Amino acid sequence: MAALAIGLSLGPLGLGILAFYTIKGGWKIFKSIKNLASSRDTIDLYLDKIYKDSVSKKKNKIFISYKKFNSVNDEMKMRVLNKTIKDINNSYYPMRSQKIFNLINQFKQRKNAK
Repeated sequence: MAALAIGLSLGPLGLGILAFYTIKGGWKIFKSIKNLASSRDTIDLYLDKIYKDSVSKKKNKIFISYKKFNSVNDEMKMRVLNKTIKDINNSYYPMRSQKIFNLINQFKQRKNAK
């Protein structure tokens, strides 16, 4: 037996509508959300480790170790650059992903990589 339940949620991103699909009394959406949250936490821990290892701040300058930065996948490179740019600009919102990927491609071509 399957059922659909709809509810309102007030979370950190504001008011949202949630639809829950239940099968034999189990709330599958809660399990999925819990798994996604766990994955996000794991990625954030990994990002913090990579950020500490590859980014250093001295006076008013930020240095990124190219060797360590280049050893991670493009998704983590994007996250490291986003975090670095957010630290520089003190902004809440990250840059657009396409601009970050263009910057990563420039690094791969060794343009602007010092």
